[in-house]
Amino acid sequence: SGLKLDPRAHHTRIISRRALNSLLRLRENSRYLKANYALVGYNTAWIEADEPLVPDPETTFGKQFRSSLVVITSFTTFLRTLLLWIFLFSVVVAVVAIINAIKVKMTNVDVFGEHVESLSGWAFLVVLISFFFAVTCLNLYIMSIYLSNIYSEIKNRPLYIIESVKRY
Repeated sequence: SGLKLDPRAHHTRIISRRALNSLLRLRENSRYLKANYALVGYNTAWIEADEPLVPDPETTFGKQFRSSLVVITSFTTFLRTLLLWIFLFSVVVAVVAIINAIKVKMTNVDVFGEHVESLSGWAFLVVLISFFFAVTCLNLYIMSIYLSNIYSEIKNRPLYIIESVKRY
């Protein structure tokens, strides 16, 4: 996504009332505050502290893992991009498998130059499995696009957040 998250930012913040009102208008069920602060988009400043903030001792690996899944599914298109790359890779593998199956059927030599025996039905089975795997990956990619569009509409995030109005 286009959100710029500062890795040094902490969950503890002092914010203005306008920023708080904008945050409260977000109807997020799974709230990842660092991303919500960036989503609202108000200006930020740093307050230096002498004592570093200690991490919460109750934060386990499982909680951090669940939080990372929330961030990946709510604020990024990583999974959709991953499905696209899996589809493209499966198409390349399917094309190579189809070429190999046809070459073995015709010449009894595979693409690596090794002599192999052509079994009846093997070429058809390889072509069929490769083709349907690529089609399945394409369907998953298309469904992920639809689901991400539905999910973004359900979240009902505002298109714009007005920080201030200047009157002339």
